[in-house]
Amino acid sequence: MKLKILSWNVWVGNRKAQEVVDFIFSQKADIICLQEVPSDIFELLQTSSLQENYYFYQAVDHLEVKKHGTASHLVTMFKKDFRRGRSNTFELGEGGIRRIYQRIMKWHESVEGSFVDIERRRRKYRIFNVHLEAVAPPRNREKQFKKMLKQREPIGVNIVCGDFNIIGGGKIKNFFLAPLFTVIYGFRGRDLVKNEKKEFKEVCRKYGLKDPFLGKKTYAALGHTKSLDKILIPDSFEVLEKEVIKKLYGSDHYPIILEVKEK
Repeated sequence: MKLKILSWNVWVGNRKAQEVVDFIFSQKADIICLQEVPSDIFELLQTSSLQENYYFYQAVDHLEVKKHGTASHLVTMFKKDFRRGRSNTFELGEGGIRRIYQRIMKWHESVEGSFVDIERRRRKYRIFNVHLEAVAPPRNREKQFKKMLKQREPIGVNIVCGDFNIIGGGKIKNFFLAPLFTVIYGFRGRDLVKNEKKEFKEVCRKYGLKDPFLGKKTYAALGHTKSLDKILIPDSFEVLEKEVIKKLYGSDHYPIILEVKEK
């Protein structure tokens, strides 16, 4: 069976609501996972999902304390030819505002992760939607990823979509940057030399997951070349087509689209 999956960090500051929603539904994806969805786009998606014949689920992505708890959302949608099963949200981050940058911005990142169980043609899928912390040391993202993996479906197929914010490929080479990362991001000794990308690959390998967008640029800001956004699929899946859409539609991340089938 073939599946078309779209994942995208819409960006909490996005002001192109109608353009965003039109693009999303124009792709006719079977499964849609969105992160950092602001309230106006959230409401438009919720209304449009009924017209477009999609089921709609949401979780809290992050909170902006300075705006009295205003939230951005994780949104998961899937076509109504799937059978709905269990859905769940789970605490992802540690809670609160702990680091200097968070105190300045008054952000509480990675509040929840979510999964939805769906079924088509007697095949069960668990679809995860997550947004790991950006302003955090590598150990936090590793902990959050492993916490999510404890929720995996032992019998069916697990697919993980989201913005993973995994940047580090090795130690911080500039000695003078170490205090900056320690104070602002909450780094400790091992975080300064941790090869986060390598360790993430090892965890994926352990759980039989692969990353088709490895090495692809998905984040546009400041000439960034990192692959922050991912759709993790089982090793047994064949990739038919993958695409990074090189248009932002008001976001700072590019949408990613993956077509797969089970071998």
